[in-house]
Amino acid sequence: MSDEAVHHRWMQECLRIAGEARKNVGNGAMAGAVLVHENKIIAQGVHRGFGQVHAERDLLLSFGEEIPSGAILYVNLEPCCHQGKTPPCTDIILERGVKRVCFGMRDPDSRVSGKGIEVLRSAGVEVIGPTARASCERFNRGFVSVRTKGRPWVTLKKAMTKDGRIANEDGSTLKITSEEQDCWAHTFLRSRHDAILVGAETVVRDDPKLDVRRASAPFPQALPPAVPSSPDPFPHGGKGNTEEWPDPYSKIPVHASVLHHARKMRKNPTPAELKLWEELRDNKLGCWFRRQHPIGCYILDFYCNDFRLGIEIDGSIHDDPEQRKQDEERTAALEEIKDVTLLRFSNDQVLQDLPAVLQTIKEQLTKAPPLMGEGMGVREKEGRAGPEVTTHNTYQPWRIILDPSLRIPLDAQVVTDEARTETIIITDASRAGSETAELLRGRGVRVFGVPASGGRFDLPSLWRVLTTPTEDFHGLTSILVEGGARTWQICMDAGVVDEEIMLIGS
Repeated sequence: MSDEAVHHRWMQECLRIAGEARKNVGNGAMAGAVLVHENKIIAQGVHRGFGQVHAERDLLLSFGEEIPSGAILYVNLEPCCHQGKTPPCTDIILERGVKRVCFGMRDPDSRVSGKGIEVLRSAGVEVIGPTARASCERFNRGFVSVRTKGRPWVTLKKAMTKDGRIANEDGSTLKITSEEQDCWAHTFLRSRHDAILVGAETVVRDDPKLDVRRASAPFPQALPPAVPSSPDPFPHGGKGNTEEWPDPYSKIPVHASVLHHARKMRKNPTPAELKLWEELRDNKLGCWFRRQHPIGCYILDFYCNDFRLGIEIDGSIHDDPEQRKQDEERTAALEEIKDVTLLRFSNDQVLQDLPAVLQTIKEQLTKAPPLMGEGMGVREKEGRAGPEVTTHNTYQPWRIILDPSLRIPLDAQVVTDEARTETIIITDASRAGSETAELLRGRGVRVFGVPASGGRFDLPSLWRVLTTPTEDFHGLTSILVEGGARTWQICMDAGVVDEEIMLIGS
């Protein structure tokens, strides 16, 4: 493996560690660090929260041993060289005798911005980087936006039907997106932003929770380009490098040839696969299946995350002994995957006796109830129609409500549930001291006053409020704007939308 690929691999690990502190760092950067010696991590650190020591200092303070010769300190953000809330990281790097540092991206903060690199190089430290710069900048895009634009990164998320509708003709709520789209949005949008923002009308009309409930594994139809990771062989004896999603939260290695095969099979399914897929798709069995889903080193023909159920359709028996051996090893490896049940059917079974195959699948679904706790479960929400698939996540974003006239219902979920202390209501400055505002503050809801005119807030003032630390609110760096139409238009008219995502429903 090339040095570049090795550095990239460990930088991805820095990002994974850094992501554990999302939202906790306030208006600062998410940073992770690993100390690698002889291709092994011997120490790691993370910027755990606002005002706490940075990742490099966290690592070096916890690692009491002498720094081994040849060890490399990896960190996704350039080490700081100024005295802020904590001492300069360059100081402790030099004090501990670290001789090699690999960084992901330059710090956009004007107090650093290349100066940290210069300090280390001037002291004789070998500095490598930037490494995986695009991934590191994308990962900390909110921090970069706050430091360079003075405002959070803004992602606009919309949903509309194929004919362009976003609500029913009478203005009532219209369910547009599928469960799979919702799961994707919770996984890759809500879980990747510091806050979800909506207008007051959305709360009045829909009474949303604005939380993360449906986060799941990445979907195979939306795989980003893979990057080299490790040349280690797989149980089936395949050759070549493994591949790994650049997203630091999705550590699923897949052999290159297997990934290529999966993409090909999605376009050209066998008759048996196509026949079974027609019965599994669209939630016909009461749960969602996906085709060609990556699990460990392999690609399953069908997979249901709700029940951790995989389905494989086997072709004809191989005459070649070596091929049979590889198939047996592959089967054994799949069956050993923790918490995944594997059902196997032959082509003939599916094509000639599909009802029996479906009955076997249904029986397995009744044996294994939906996962709860760390997995996915189904619950009935009082006063709402239909089951709601819910995940219990440790990360929950801030919930921001733009409400100039402070008309939010006092029984709305965002101001009455257990997470109400994570709700921020932005109201006209003239109403910030009203009786309603004080009542909400008494519940633990944050109410901030911002100048408004004609129902529109002064955006520079709004950004200042949301990015400036005050008492126990330490600011934020990224916002997912989910609605409604008026709020979308205000953001677009102001030219503050950095990214727009449209989900098209039926």
